[in-house]
Amino acid sequence: MADVLSIKNSEQIERIRKAVLKLGGTVTVGDVMTETGLGYEETKSCLSAMMSSYEGTMRVSEKGEILYAFARGGILRDQRSWWERNKKAIMKMIKTLFKVIIMLVLVVYFIIFMCILIAILLSGKNRNSRIDIGWIFYAFWGRGSYETGVKKDPLYTRVYNFVFGPEDPEIDPLEARTQCAQLIRAKNGIITTEDWMMISGQSYEKCESDLARFTAEFDGEAEITDNGTLIYVFENMVATGKEKFNKNKTELPVPAWDHLEQPRPLSGNSDANGGDGAVIGLNLFNLIMSLAILFLGPAFLKDPNNVYTEADLEQINQMTFWLGIFPLIFSSLIFAGPLVRLPGNIRENRERRERAVHNAVLSSVFKNKGAKSVTFNKIVNDTNHCLLHNSLPNADHGEVSKAINSICGEIEGEVNLNSAETSYTFDNMNMRMDDAEQQRHIRKLDEKGIGRVVYSSDTEEQYKLDEENEKADMDEFDKLLMGDKANSSEPEYGNYQDHSSQSSNNAGFEAFTRDYYSKKR
Repeated sequence: MADVLSIKNSEQIERIRKAVLKLGGTVTVGDVMTETGLGYEETKSCLSAMMSSYEGTMRVSEKGEILYAFARGGILRDQRSWWERNKKAIMKMIKTLFKVIIMLVLVVYFIIFMCILIAILLSGKNRNSRIDIGWIFYAFWGRGSYETGVKKDPLYTRVYNFVFGPEDPEIDPLEARTQCAQLIRAKNGIITTEDWMMISGQSYEKCESDLARFTAEFDGEAEITDNGTLIYVFENMVATGKEKFNKNKTELPVPAWDHLEQPRPLSGNSDANGGDGAVIGLNLFNLIMSLAILFLGPAFLKDPNNVYTEADLEQINQMTFWLGIFPLIFSSLIFAGPLVRLPGNIRENRERRERAVHNAVLSSVFKNKGAKSVTFNKIVNDTNHCLLHNSLPNADHGEVSKAINSICGEIEGEVNLNSAETSYTFDNMNMRMDDAEQQRHIRKLDEKGIGRVVYSSDTEEQYKLDEENEKADMDEFDKLLMGDKANSSEPEYGNYQDHSSQSSNNAGFEAFTRDYYSKKR
């Protein structure tokens, strides 16, 4: 039965998707109902499901009508190319293969070349001399630092860190959803686009797209206040199993400006784990030895009489390839790794820097919320203080100007050029955030508890619940009884009583009494 319903829902979503594309991407429930003939609940449910899967935003008109605006072409939120979807797995496989090659080639060649070099140096000397090269394996597998006692990374780890760069940290695919859920709870179930912008550090447009998806996934509602502020309301996410919401209130997630992106290093090795010195030295040694053998090796095998057998020629060719050409190519590729990654590393660090400055400027905008205006110099000082807090270099005026102008365009800020110093005002943003705070105060979603627990699957706990609920019912019964007695004790003469109110109380009391005793029976 579930499979039949799933197929039916899929067919309805596909029907609605085609209708949305036909209607231009921005639709209301009525538009889609007219185009498809589906019912209201079916249409609304499918549009919400589509908002979770396709790029789009939910908008609310001044009359309270919800608009579903999907990206042109109906783009899936995770519509990536085959390479983008499989890049991580492919790169992991290549890295693993490269690690094996390092173990079998780089270190083995180093040992071979060391043995050849020692043999040459000791030629003609005491042939019984013993050379201990066990330190090579010791260095390869890693050793502890005598000064700090910290174990350094093994040499083979440092080699592929040098070639491929630092390993990317594992990213939780639900991290953004978790942060938004924490934000919703911390904000008592009502948030705005600005609230999510503070946490994510993304552009206003991207934040709107995220909140449209989260609204569908978290069973929220997009509403517009009397002042025209778009708020996202999540009543179902405020209820908690804790005794009192306020005492155990969820804290706000860390703002975007408290964890700015650091520059990505070209190499994954730091001084703490041994750095790149050993890698460069070892690979350079192999490179020089392979060149030496390639150009000087045949001279050691030269026959004084210039008489070479076919076996001699084969031996020279084998030596030239395996001890010259192959290690030369391999060592060159190791040195080529960082050079090939350098342009991409520079580009990525430029983008990271722009995001860091953007979020640092964002911190100044939100920290000065409510101010009549904020001067450019104040924003520069706040930005550099934030960058310093994150161990990043100061931003120049050009970087700050680019970021603040971008943010002003997103949140409808205004630039004031009339005064001696450029200043910025954010009245619209302040109005929206104040309006949302007022809605939180009026609705008080955090005070709506889940009520008494009346059922538990645990038999012993259910017995205790029955006793507690029976006592609570009796207390309520006594309160009604005392209220009825108080009403009946009023003097017959004197001030007129509100008999309609008394009748209402009596009726409520009688109804409660009938319900209570029917339960007891």
